Amino acid sequence: MATTSKHYDAGTPTPPHEVMAALDAYMENNFSSLLPVDKCWQPSDLLPDLRSPDWLDEVSDFRRMAAALPDDVLVTLIANMITEEALPSYHAWLANLGSGFDRSGTGSNAMARWIRGWVAEEKRHGDALASYLYLSGRVDMRAVEVTIQNLLRNGFNPLTENSFAQGFIYTSFQERATYISHSGVARLARQHGETQIATLCDHIAGDEVRHERAYERLVAKIFELTPDDCMLALASMLRKTIIMPSRTMQDGTDADTDLFSWFSAITQRNGIYTTLDYARIMQHLVRLWEIERIDVRTNAGKQAQEFILELPPRYLKLAERAEARAKPCKPRPVSWLSGRIVGH
Repeated sequence: MATTSKHYDAGTPTPPHEVMAALDAYMENNFSSLLPVDKCWQPSDLLPDLRSPDWLDEVSDFRRMAAALPDDVLVTLIANMITEEALPSYHAWLANLGSGFDRSGTGSNAMARWIRGWVAEEKRHGDALASYLYLSGRVDMRAVEVTIQNLLRNGFNPLTENSFAQGFIYTSFQERATYISHSGVARLARQHGETQIATLCDHIAGDEVRHERAYERLVAKIFELTPDDCMLALASMLRKTIIMPSRTMQDGTDADTDLFSWFSAITQRNGIYTTLDYARIMQHLVRLWEIERIDVRTNAGKQAQEFILELPPRYLKLAERAEARAKPCKPRPVSWLSGRIVGH
């Protein structure tokens, strides 16, 4: 996977504007097939057709199958949908990394086109999941909509320090995390006989894999262009830990002391996305980018490299211990589910 040069000409680091220009040229030559609009699925492809003469029967059958999804899995599905709905708002963050890939919002360069194409694909995910939840009849959509509005209003800081290296490291991690989460929902849904949402989540997960590969290749290219700087960027992101995009969501109820932490505990307990998954993503990226083989030259770069290589085994041990002593999740009424109690 990694295209990183293991040896490079020592001297002054590659200037950021030259790195950005090289990334744009790289995308122009290699990414043309990653966002095929004409081949994309659309939410309506996977949902009941309300134009059909038999639409009422279709919706009835749809709701009957949706009733099989357990509430704890439904909570994770809703949180995934909220995250996906908010994602297009992050266009401005990515488009303005460094000195800016797409400050006008209509740029014709390859990076600008990629970022807009990416958020356009992601928008379908939120639309599809929101339509599923609405048609299922099991969700208080107003409470969900309030949560989405609060999340967007509260804002989100991924702590990438306006660095495109840190930004693309973050998206590499997040795309893999969302793939795991959507795949986990699909897996549990199938176990309970709910193949509709399983198929939908599989489609979303497939998109996330393509996006993940794109961002991983971008980071590999940055390692090739400026190894020491990229090594420092990766170390910085791992020191801070990767913050989840839905961290600031609130549903506005009295029970909402830390909705994200509670939802995370539910998702940990049902095994959809766990601390072990977080550690494995870290291990995957370190292996994929062949961190141990990158020829960094500065003392700071070498120290960062040592730190990065030591981190995955340490996190894996901590995650395994955490899974072994996982505590029950405190039951609480969930506004998204009309006050039904969820927790175990």
